[in-house]
Amino acid sequence: MRGKDFKDVNTNAFTAPELYPSWIQGGAGLTTYRQEQPFQDYEKSLALLSNDQTPIPALDNMVQKAWDMFAMRAYTHWYTRYGMAEEEFIDCFAKLEQIISNYRTL
Repeated sequence: MRGKDFKDVNTNAFTAPELYPSWIQGGAGLTTYRQEQPFQDYEKSLALLSNDQTPIPALDNMVQKAWDMFAMRAYTHWYTRYGMAEEEFIDCFAKLEQIISNYRTL
């Protein structure tokens, strides 16, 4: 967590023991780092690294919305104008879908 008001972030939702395998002892499943200095030009930023199935619904939702927007050609003209090919979008969607599949097999 970086930036303004980082001390007010509540991480209690990530301390539940059932989120972690039994072989992780004594709250070692969650480590937080906080820095008052902002990241680049962002007033606040946060990164979460996780290796479990918790992010599946959010990733699934994100990919579905991206596919829907891509199918409607929303914003794609901005990217193609600067040289990004539509195949690159499809490759990115495929990679994200593979990541979701990998998480489901954890």
